[in-house]
Amino acid sequence: MKLSSASHRGQRHQVGVRDYAWALSAALLLGLPFWAGCETDGIAQSQQPADARYPKSTAPASTQRLSPCPRIIPWTMLPTAHSRRDVEELVSNLKAWQPVASTACVSTGPGQASVFAELRRRVPEIELIPGLVSSSWIGSGPFESPASWRQLANEMAVVARTCNQKRVLLDNEGALWAFLGGKVDIDERRLRAALAHVPDDVQVIWYPAMYWVDPEQRRRSEWLCRVVAEELNCRFVDASFGDHTWAAPGPTEVRRKLDSLGRNPTLPIVWFGCWPQSKWCYWEYEQVGEVLEALAGRDEFLVYPGMKRFGEAAAHLVPLVRQKCDRR
Repeated sequence: MKLSSASHRGQRHQVGVRDYAWALSAALLLGLPFWAGCETDGIAQSQQPADARYPKSTAPASTQRLSPCPRIIPWTMLPTAHSRRDVEELVSNLKAWQPVASTACVSTGPGQASVFAELRRRVPEIELIPGLVSSSWIGSGPFESPASWRQLANEMAVVARTCNQKRVLLDNEGALWAFLGGKVDIDERRLRAALAHVPDDVQVIWYPAMYWVDPEQRRRSEWLCRVVAEELNCRFVDASFGDHTWAAPGPTEVRRKLDSLGRNPTLPIVWFGCWPQSKWCYWEYEQVGEVLEALAGRDEFLVYPGMKRFGEAAAHLVPLVRQKCDRR
């Protein structure tokens, strides 16, 4: 499928709290899942209304221990314009996850290699996957801009080297909202040329991947994933396990499609708690056993609590995961 390019002008996006209102308004207007990268704590796959008929489980939590349990990778963010207090809190919270997580992911914006180096030095027990919010480089320009991707690729190489990592997570949600919302198109030839700048020795953890809420979003996201899978050594983030509707037809179909697209296994993501702007709730902390059972056979998965709830989530989930997975 060939999508023609279209211009999309505006101010260059920066990772910062000032963009929260803009990103949230765009997400609500387009019916998109919303995570404005490091602007806010809200990262979530929007829900299919049809899936609401699948109620959350009311069964008592199982006490059976699972072996082996998939590895948990807590994912959080650090604003580009952050304070020393933000860094200290992040260090403390990473240490709180350490009993059940040997790997964590932190997403941020440009020029943060020194912060990644500090986190590695102060929390050496945790392997750090660097994450980058691509809208900080692409801004409101065309997603397929080779010049923007050249700069982003250079940053990927820097943070991968700083963290001694072969994996870098790319959060493209802010950069893709106009395309996925049908406001602009992407030129396939230029996109392939842009992606060619990504370092060959880096595996890209690609977020977001496929959507199932809206047919047009589904079509566009699937097309994009096909191109990305052909051009990059990538691992798609699979949001289909994100909440208690994971067994519904929409998530199930997308999960199977994603599994068939990439050369690498997908990386599931789950959320806990309620979305603050609505009455929608994801998994409850006490349902972590059900999450682990649903993910049986997967090697690892992301948990995204957001920056403000990163420590809270550790306090709830660490003892539950240790009990369920017999980690002492």
